Amino acid sequence: MIWTGLLTAAGVALKDQYEMVATYVDPVTKTVLGLIVAVYLYRLVTYRRAS
Repeated sequence: MIWTGLLTAAGVALKDQYEMVATYVDPVTKTVLGLIVAVYLYRLVTYRRAS
């Protein structure tokens, strides 16, 4: 929710300057997505069923 709000506020504030916003947002978005995938894979590999 916070991320969506920040992107919306940036869009409203900068309007036609999407390229400028994208240069900052794209790497952050890819990093966050990479972290989410890494945590998921880690949990998938280290998951142990209860006996």
